[in-house]
Amino acid sequence: MSGKSGVVITLPQKISIDKTEVLKGKLEKLKENYPGIALDFRKVEEIDASGIQLLAAFALGCVNDSKEFNCLGPLNESIRENLTLSGILVSDSGDEYLFPFLYTEGVKIESGR
Repeated sequence: MSGKSGVVITLPQKISIDKTEVLKGKLEKLKENYPGIALDFRKVEEIDASGIQLLAAFALGCVNDSKEFNCLGPLNESIRENLTLSGILVSDSGDEYLFPFLYTEGVKIESGR
């Protein structure tokens, strides 16, 4: 997803409380300007509770604003564990889904290009 139809947002290596305000501003600006958003998790190595909360709220905002919303992976093992423990990541038949409170099962993590 890129160009007029949407934008791929490469998330930073570290998403933590000291970086969430800046990231939130960037995410919201992009959400305003594109009909579709894909969050790319491939470079994320660390995420804390505030980062998880920010991304969950952003994902919900995208869906509530009728934006096309996708996630790209794969996730590294540490991130997978943190997101699973927080209830943000679920697995089903080998597929992984983020944000299970969205849609029926969540947002399937697609393999990044």
